[in-house]
Parts: sequence; C-alpha cells; structure tokens
Amino acid sequence: LCMFYHILLSDVFLIFIIFFFFFQAEDGIRDAQESRGLGDVYKRQVSTQSTGGGSVLSMVLLLLVLFGTMAPGMAAPSGMTIAGYVPMERANDLDMHRAVREGTTLILHSLPITPTGTLETQDLPFAAVREAVQARERNGGKVFVAVGGAVNKSDALHSLVRDKTLRARLVGRIVHFCTANSLDGVDVDWDLVNRTDDLFHYSVLLSELKKELRPHGLELSVLLRVWQDLGKTGLEAVDWVHLIAFNVQEQKGRHSTLSHAHTYVNHLVKTNVERVVVGLRSKIRFGVPFFGRDRMRGVRDVKSKGVIPMTHMGRVQAYSDIVKEFEPVEAQNGVPNGMWWNGARLVRQKAEWAVEQSLGGVMVWDLSQDTSRNATSLLEVIRQVQGSMEGTGMEP
Repeated sequence: LCMFYHILLSDVFLIFIIFFFFFQAEDGIRDAQESRGLGDVYKRQVSTQSTGGGSVLSMVLLLLVLFGTMAPGMAAPSGMTIAGYVPMERANDLDMHRAVREGTTLILHSLPITPTGTLETQDLPFAAVREAVQARERNGGKVFVAVGGAVNKSDALHSLVRDKTLRARLVGRIVHFCTANSLDGVDVDWDLVNRTDDLFHYSVLLSELKKELRPHGLELSVLLRVWQDLGKTGLEAVDWVHLIAFNVQEQKGRHSTLSHAHTYVNHLVKTNVERVVVGLRSKIRFGVPFFGRDRMRGVRDVKSKGVIPMTHMGRVQAYSDIVKEFEPVEAQNGVPNGMWWNGARLVRQKAEWAVEQSLGGVMVWDLSQDTSRNATSLLEVIRQVQGSMEGTGMEP
C-alpha cells in the first residue's frame, strides 16, 4: 500500500510540474524524447495551441498518456522476479526470445576487469547482446552484463578498489558500456573476496557505481557468497543481491537442498538485522542450480565460516543432459551413489518459498543448462510460480 501511494504521489507531482510548464510555454509540448531501450515505439511529437480556457481534464488525461509511455521504468517492482545467468561463451547458443521475458533478467557473465580500471570486451558476443536487447523490446524483461567473475577476471579489484581515480575510471567505463549497448544494468562479481578491508572498499565501489548508474535508470546487482559481508553501505547500494546457494553438497551427495537455501538466506538476513538494511529481503534472489553434481568420494570437508559444511564438488552435469540420461520424474533429485540435482518439484518449492518469504525472487545458474522443451524446462517451472501470482495483488 505504501508503494502504491508513493508511486501515486510521484505521478501527481510530475503531472503538476508538466501541467504548469505547459501553460507557461507559448507553443505547448514539443519533441518528446525517445525512451531508452524501448526502440522508437514511443518517439512522438505532440503539438497544441494555447487556448486559455482548455479542458483541465483533457490535459490531465493527455499527460497521463505521455507519462505512461515516456517513463516505463517508474513502474512498481514485481513481487517475484527471475535473474538468469548465461556464460558469454554459451550466449550465442541461447534462445534469447525464450530466455528474455517480462519478469526475467538475463545476465551475460562476464567481462574481465583490468588493473587500469577498464573492461576487456574483445570476447564479448555482441551478436548475442543485440539479440537479447531485441528480445527485451519484444517481450519485456531486462538485460544486464556482469563484470568481474572467476579469479582471473576480478583479481585486479584487490588494488583497484583502494584507488579513487581507478574506481572512478571503472565506474565510468561500466556506465558507458551499459548505455552504449542499451542494457538495463550491471552485475558485479568479485569472486572469493573475503578480507574485511577488501570488502569495505568493495562496498565503497558499489556505492559510487550506483550513484552514477541512477541518473541513467540503470540497476545494480551483486553476485554474493554467503560468507562475503558487504555491510550496510554495500547492501543498500545494490538493487539486487544474488545469493549463491547452490555450491553446497552433503557427504551423502544431496546437492543444494531447500534446507540449504533456507539457511543461507536466513543467515544473510539475520546478520544484517541490527544494521537495518532497507528492503534487504526484497533484494535477495537466491541461487537455484540448473546443473547436477556427482557424489563426492574421498574429499575433505571445508567449513564456510560455520554456516554450512561445504565441500569441493565432483563432476558437474547440465540439467538438459541429466534429462537425456536419466529421464527423471518431477520429484526426482538424484540417483543412488551418483548424480544429484534439483528436480522440477524442488525448484517449484524453492520458487514458492521465495514468494512466501517476500524475497525478490530466485537467481538461476545457468540458463544454457536448461532443457529446450517447456515440458521439462526448470525455467518454465519457475515461471509457472510467477504466473500463479496473478490475482494475488502481486505482479508476476
């Protein structure tokens, strides 16, 4: 309800300002600007003559129409969203028009960060980026690019985050890349950062980045491990927290269970209770794996700061290959002494739990590992949960 009144008051204020300006200008409204990322559908020009005694109601209706077409980014946030990663090396094989839809954010992972504060873009599949943007214009949804990533892609951040000049350069490059390619935002992934001083400077970078993204209407997400503490500054700077809740496996083999997701999300929330991070729950999209892991054999346990016993993992298999090899039923999550995965029923339970807990939604790693058939697709299972929210007062 508070969100409704906030949006209503914002709309009324904007209408008042435009209405006032309209009657001050002799020639009325000219040259409405094209809305970023929505093609030229909304590009138009409205001409009018000042009549002095024109209908106020007609003018308000006209302004409402203009506002609705010129400011699509001002809509209320959805109650359940999906963020789906895809590695850039597999982006060309992804069906973008199936992946990018309303309520889904596609994240192309990832551009390496250099020690001088620039981005390496030579391996970027630009054709896939263009196709994803076109799919967004047709279907809705959002398209992000990720920066950083695995150790060799984000190592430069150790020194870069401590240098104000280099931080500013990196921020500028990221903003320019997003605007130049009509993207909706950026995802930052500093792999395995865990030192307190590194995390502090990382939070400063995220705060500075969000400050520069905001004027362009761009969003910021962060890929976070459960033991990486960004503090109040970092968590409030980002729009989305993509919590990795899938790189965990029990000695018996069970992989990324619903209980694991509960523990990870609750740990993140409880750790930040006293900090009073605004809207933290609604920012969290916890990870759901679209892959399986083989049962470990003879591998020692590694503690994740006392949160959950973790292990180095065994062989990884894409869910699409699991379906081909095992033809699993909906409730099946593995085979004895072998591969373990998240089946359709478990994925549905996770999505439903995200809704019950008023979380931002779920994050998927990764879309290229899903099946191409709706009947067996895990992405479609999550979208069914999204669709079931219609009529509940929440937007899908």
